[in-house]
Amino acid sequence: MQHHRVILSSEDEESIYKALMKQVQTSILTTPAIRLVHATRQEGYRLYEQHHGVRVYTRKSASGGEETMSVSYSQNHLTFENLVYLLLAPSTEEHRIQQTLFHDDAFLDGCVLSTVLSPTDEDPFQWYGLKYTKMALSSYRFVDPRDLCYVEISGTTINMDGNTVLYVMRESMTLNSVPLVPDAIRGRVKSLSLHTECPNGTIEHVHFSYLNPFG
Repeated sequence: MQHHRVILSSEDEESIYKALMKQVQTSILTTPAIRLVHATRQEGYRLYEQHHGVRVYTRKSASGGEETMSVSYSQNHLTFENLVYLLLAPSTEEHRIQQTLFHDDAFLDGCVLSTVLSPTDEDPFQWYGLKYTKMALSSYRFVDPRDLCYVEISGTTINMDGNTVLYVMRESMTLNSVPLVPDAIRGRVKSLSLHTECPNGTIEHVHFSYLNPFG
């Protein structure tokens, strides 16, 4: 896809940001100490699989698809500073490098379409903008690639226990200025990652996601 800048109205920028931040703020009300109990007893998640220290839970979404929640922990060798370098990709070049690291040959193309908020001295992890990603589906070798147009916000906040949380939230958007491409099917994604500093020195990594690769 040819890289071009997408401009949203100031009203749209504000309303989208507020809607996503409301979901982030609701999610951090559940802290690591009660995460799994809350998810399984109140949110309807069930353990699907567990491997290499990662627990994966699933539940049916209101739209009929499947939502997943993965939970893992890392020790002191992975710091918040490391996470910022790994998760923050504010430019097209950094976005492409990041997606290649995550998905290897499955990543086909991507770009940053718009930047609304950038990192600051107060919050080096802050970012808000629009991104585009095109992927091959490894599970479906002989079908068209999927592409995604989504808004992304990231930043640092404090949860109810006083612990630092890094968050990254993404949600698909339909924009006339980002038309469908002939060689890919537009998928939809909604995801939220929370990385919480725990009192025992570990970092809890939680990823909530819903992906519909068929539009």
